Amino acid sequence: MELLPKRSGKPFLAVRQDVEIPGGVRFGYVIAEDVFVTPTEEGGSANFQGLIPGRVSVTAGSHQQTFDVAESEVTDVVLQLDAPKALPTARKESPPTPTPETAESKTVPLGKVVELTVNDDNPKVGDFMIDFETGRLFSIPKEYREGRTEPPAVFEKWIVPNGIDAIGETKNSVRGLFGLDMVAIPIDGPADKLPEIPANRLSSQFGDSVPGRPVPISGKGELPATYLFQTREGSRGVLQIVGFAEEPRGVKIRYRLLSLKPSAAAPAESPLKR
Repeated sequence: MELLPKRSGKPFLAVRQDVEIPGGVRFGYVIAEDVFVTPTEEGGSANFQGLIPGRVSVTAGSHQQTFDVAESEVTDVVLQLDAPKALPTARKESPPTPTPETAESKTVPLGKVVELTVNDDNPKVGDFMIDFETGRLFSIPKEYREGRTEPPAVFEKWIVPNGIDAIGETKNSVRGLFGLDMVAIPIDGPADKLPEIPANRLSSQFGDSVPGRPVPISGKGELPATYLFQTREGSRGVLQIVGFAEEPRGVKIRYRLLSLKPSAAAPAESPLKR
């Protein structure tokens, strides 16, 4: 157990599985979550539900193991950690050439209400990804669409560097947003505006929360659907799904940033540019 990484003093494993999200774009490691390990006499145990049949990767500290998930039964996996292994040497890559997607954008001012529509995840329509820190909508580049590159590349080389936090999804399975490396916590909220969230409540809500990929931010049921959220970079805010657009299909949202990632400095007064 001492060889495992810890969060809030608890050892955990990283579970990753590559699946396909409808919409013509294949995203690598879309089912991704860190699972806390419970100590046992034999070492420790962890349980993860929600994987689909196929190849899965489990990382325990510096040790990684892949296995196949069974079609309709529990899959047991044993990880033997005898000694720490040297981490692989990181390969140095040249930074991406700045483009309209990677160019620096101004952060949304704290407290400013942003209202917009995130389109359904259709590459032909575009504007189906959002960065909550800047309020920008994105379309995936042609070279990262299905069949043009390996699945993990779109995340590590484009989605993560551009700070993209969520994808629009209007199908009934979610009917809202897919959060990427986020925490999203459903809360009660008023029907006509975003709720006011005291600072102490904001801090307490995210205590032991673990970011996931994807994180369903669903608008099924009565609207608006209200959520507290935390992005990959650590910014926090409150969001509501208020409705759905038809032509093109999309998810209507409003949100407000309540605290920023440590490296971001929000301008006191600056209009939102999208």
